Amino acid sequence: MKRLSKIFFITTYLFSCFFTINAQEKNTSNEEKKWIDAGYKNAQISNLNFNKFYTDTDSDNFTHDMDLILVNLRGSGWDKELIIKTIQKTAEVYEQCGIKIKNVKYIEAYSPIEKLDISYNDYDHYKFGYKLPVANRPVLFFIRSNVEGKTATTFPSDKETPPISNIAFITFEVNKNEYKLERPEGYSPTAHELAHILCGCSEHNKIKKSNILTNYYDLRDNTITKEQCVTFKSKGMELGILRKL
Repeated sequence: MKRLSKIFFITTYLFSCFFTINAQEKNTSNEEKKWIDAGYKNAQISNLNFNKFYTDTDSDNFTHDMDLILVNLRGSGWDKELIIKTIQKTAEVYEQCGIKIKNVKYIEAYSPIEKLDISYNDYDHYKFGYKLPVANRPVLFFIRSNVEGKTATTFPSDKETPPISNIAFITFEVNKNEYKLERPEGYSPTAHELAHILCGCSEHNKIKKSNILTNYYDLRDNTITKEQCVTFKSKGMELGILRKL
């Protein structure tokens, strides 16, 4: 009798696993279809759990968390591993402010406008924004380059309205030595662009002191000042980007 009960339990468990996996695959398939229908050809989606990058002792330090959507355009030069490292660095930067990156959705697809070198003057960014099949923000696009020569650009809430606001473009140029030599060691351009989104501001400050949003390249590093941290949290909550823990 015990043996039959054990067999029944194992069979029930395996069926449960089977239906859970199938449900997850179906949800992913439906989600991918939305992106494909929006013009992001051959979209493939994976969910990245960033909790594993934080230690248990870090939990008491966090007051807010946020989710990110990452879109890697095939042919941009970026790959999944490099983007994960980039977001890991970004997570380290915001840890000093008590902001945790929680759920990260990674989408790899072909460019919906069939371009890898994006022009902001020709409103390519508008096309990307209007083609997004989700309302969640922020969305970070990883592209090859910008026609106007900008290595990274953000469209925060003081510059654009939905669906264009709170999206950013990070070019592959930021991985090149020429770019890195012009910035302080370890500088995270992705964290910088995210700072524009969190503060709802497109301008840099003129503070002659190391901080993430200073106008001075030689002083622009990963430092988040106390004032900036307060702004990021209050504005981030107002924009619906941050959640209070």
